Amino acid sequence: MVSLPLYLDYNATSPLSRSVKSELLRGDFLFANPASQHQSGKHSRKIINQATQFIFEHFQLETKSHRIIYQSGATEGINTVIKGMCEYAKLKQKKFVFLVSPLDHPCVLEAEDWLLLRGAEFYFYPISERGEVLWDELSSLIKEKISQDYIILTNLTWVHNETGVVIDLTPAVNLKHHQVFFHIDAVQTVGKIKNYAHLIPELDFYSYSGHKFGSIKGVGFSFISKKIDLPPLIWGGGQQGGLRPGTENILGIQSMQWALNDFLVDWNPAELSKNHDLLEKSLIEMMQNKGEVLFLEAPRNLNTTYFYLKTMASDMALAIFDLEGLELSTGSACASGAAKKSAVMKKVGLEKLARNGLRLSHSPFLKKEDIQEMIERFKKVMDKV
Repeated sequence: MVSLPLYLDYNATSPLSRSVKSELLRGDFLFANPASQHQSGKHSRKIINQATQFIFEHFQLETKSHRIIYQSGATEGINTVIKGMCEYAKLKQKKFVFLVSPLDHPCVLEAEDWLLLRGAEFYFYPISERGEVLWDELSSLIKEKISQDYIILTNLTWVHNETGVVIDLTPAVNLKHHQVFFHIDAVQTVGKIKNYAHLIPELDFYSYSGHKFGSIKGVGFSFISKKIDLPPLIWGGGQQGGLRPGTENILGIQSMQWALNDFLVDWNPAELSKNHDLLEKSLIEMMQNKGEVLFLEAPRNLNTTYFYLKTMASDMALAIFDLEGLELSTGSACASGAAKKSAVMKKVGLEKLARNGLRLSHSPFLKKEDIQEMIERFKKVMDKV
């Protein structure tokens, strides 16, 4: 009997949540345009409004401080913030400065050329070898620009997608200024850190992708501070206050509500933390001198283990894991499928092993009884490397 593969790539995408699968099987979907004035259209609008209220309450934000914009996902949301803030600065007749970490997501880093062509400035702020923000250095960089005629946007990746390292957002509040804004890439937070639903209202933008926490794909949202009149990324019929026109994805928005509600019902962070530690301890014992788990001393999330095997590049290692039914990832594979040098590995001084990084990211609902099968399959891999 062939064993089913064990999916351990939740940071790439999550399976549909329990409630989303249940609701999809019912097949009772709204189809009417929520901008229409007839009863069916009004019902669609009501569903969106209910989901919006739920999401605000779930993340403990108030509608008086932020508004929510639904998009196709965080890539679109982050682009909307970056490009919108560049145009916002222009309207204020100020120069735009964008500050990023060298380990941020490509949708952040690849904004550099677009911004430079428009006269903006793009800088990397310093981070520690563990990937944490060096707040004193970032503060100095911001203060240098505040003294000039700038609008400054800083991107903070709350939880890193490869390493699981968590940064503390609270120091950002002390750097807030009428010229200084913060965007929080919160894509990897839901169900993966204990305080994921406790957002800091003083910070300006938060972006999410629904498929990372169990909704259908192709939908996400951003919280946007009401203090900022952000220009739209695209133009159209004026939906969502004109900031993101186009007919809303009713099913996608509703599926995010269903998925988030499952965390209220089923998620147990204390149990998850205990089970993650048990799994990781077992992996470390099995690897012995064949590899190493990185960032053990850093504050990390509850579902991610980043490690390397000393004698094997990640693309070859993934093939062996896959043959044993363990679906991991590198977290940095390029489109061709070949192993790509990891910026993370370079940062921690492992340049020679930069093609060897591997990421295991399991379910936020990991159960103790699921771990034994993972361990047995992992042992088989270790016998081959």
